[in-house]
Amino acid sequence: MASSRDKTPRKPGSGQRARRPPAAAPDPDKVAAAKAQRRAEAEANAERRAAAAAARARRRRNRGMAFGAIGLVVVVVAIFVVVKVTAKPAADTASGVQAADPAVVAQITALPVSVLDKAGDGGIAPQFFLPAGNPAALTQGGLPRVLYVGGLFCPFCATQRWPMIAALSRFGTFSGLRYARSATTGETVKNIHTFDFSGVTFTSSYLTFSPYENEDRNHQPLDSVPDADNTLMSTYDASPTLPSGLGSGTIPFVDLANHWVMAGASYDAPQLEGKTWAEIAGAATAGTGVGRQLDGVVNWLTAALCTLAGNKPASVCTDPVIAGLQARLPVPS
Repeated sequence: MASSRDKTPRKPGSGQRARRPPAAAPDPDKVAAAKAQRRAEAEANAERRAAAAAARARRRRNRGMAFGAIGLVVVVVAIFVVVKVTAKPAADTASGVQAADPAVVAQITALPVSVLDKAGDGGIAPQFFLPAGNPAALTQGGLPRVLYVGGLFCPFCATQRWPMIAALSRFGTFSGLRYARSATTGETVKNIHTFDFSGVTFTSSYLTFSPYENEDRNHQPLDSVPDADNTLMSTYDASPTLPSGLGSGTIPFVDLANHWVMAGASYDAPQLEGKTWAEIAGAATAGTGVGRQLDGVVNWLTAALCTLAGNKPASVCTDPVIAGLQARLPVPS
């Protein structure tokens, strides 16, 4: 039996999900362009990563180089310090002259008075000769003048400079003192460590000092001695001022204001052979060994200089040891 509702046939597809229309075929040109863009972006990213890695590597290298440079500087400085500390005085040079150690200069220019007093006359009696003819006093600027003529080659000059520096320093101040060494050949006593008087300055309110080194260590001309001083030397560094047996032109020649002259060393030069500047200054400072004789010559010279300077400065010349030696110096008859 038929239903009361009419059954109308559905149209095909009515009430059903409609199918998507088939996709259009891709454009080959667009696909190729997209791929090319992706490749370019990937290459750019790779280049950026490589650049960043290279920059990091450079920074690491630079830090390593910086640390290496710092380490190299530290090593160089350490080597320099070691060399400086362990370095010895310069080896022999042709001139034998070099800068002096300020500590040694300070020692010999300020010997302890207590040590000098203990040394007394040093057990020696240096020869103070009276110039023949009783000449007028040798002065400069109203002050007594001490003239020295020697040579850097001469071991006896080298020996005499030590007490001369010490004695004169009690009356004034030296500047420009340099180390020197006497000749190593052609002399009976060799390579005495001493000082160079060439070019030094001596400042004093009591005395003037005129030093000349007429030849260097190799017997070559050095200082030019003025004619007037050459005349003094040729006159008094000879007989009759010097006794027979002491040759004319003996150096060192020291004219103490025409009141006395001295020729040659006042103590034994061989005692200084083989000793360094520091060792000689140390012996003088202690008053031991050769230092006692050296200090004795310092006292004798101080006594003579006090006489020339009118017993000034009093702090030096009133010393009983100096006064006692003054009384023993020769006087004109």
